[in-house]
Amino acid sequence: MSFFKVPVNPDTEHLLCKFNAHLIELNTLVTIIPLSGASSVLDMETWCTDWDEFLKNFGACQTEATEKHIALPLTAAVGAKGDKCITAYPRMQDAIVITRKEAIEYVKKMEEERQAAEEEEEHTRKAEEEEVARKTAEAEEVSRKTTEVEDLTHKTMKKPLALAHFSLCCHWVRILTFAHTVGFAFLKISEPHIPRSNAAHEQDARLTKVKSFLDNQKRPTDLSDEGFETFVLYAVKFFVFNNNLWRKHSQAHDDLGHKGVFSI
Repeated sequence: MSFFKVPVNPDTEHLLCKFNAHLIELNTLVTIIPLSGASSVLDMETWCTDWDEFLKNFGACQTEATEKHIALPLTAAVGAKGDKCITAYPRMQDAIVITRKEAIEYVKKMEEERQAAEEEEEHTRKAEEEEVARKTAEAEEVSRKTTEVEDLTHKTMKKPLALAHFSLCCHWVRILTFAHTVGFAFLKISEPHIPRSNAAHEQDARLTKVKSFLDNQKRPTDLSDEGFETFVLYAVKFFVFNNNLWRKHSQAHDDLGHKGVFSI
């Protein structure tokens, strides 16, 4: 004796089990629709994939039921849940497209900023290298010119000034000997105050510079290389004795035999 009064169709029982499994899946999909602000693109893509798979399986279940003349318990509640998912699906697709577009733009912006930072860093590095090269070249040029000036000064002062001072010192000894022999001395006569031209004042300044140069043998800072050479050639015509500037006189040189000088 059977519990059921009518025979049980195995196909109906199997199909109803599949339908109930689909209903459980539908309830899950309705519950987890990821349209909130906290939902990620991955969550929405996963939901859409699951919904597409559900629709395919649920549609196949209905088709099979129709072919086998089996009535499925399609209630209004089941339809409402399905409609809710169908409405959410296109909205979710749009959200995925927008989010992906924003992500692409963000990645592009970050890449542009990275490239700009690298270019700025490269520009800064090249500018620093050029500045270092420029300063190095300037230092080398200053060193080269300084060496040239020192060599020129050394060559100019080594021979003319050394020989001139030695010769003038010998001349001075001879002059003092001669003066003592003939019985006269050199007198320093004060000059009266006479109005003088600018050229005369410039000459006085030049003689003062000559005396300072002969005293300390330091090159005047306001002279170029060419001007210094001319200045040295002029300065060797003088010498300092008893803090007075003396100059060799050409006529006295001829008359006294390398003994002629006069005070400046």
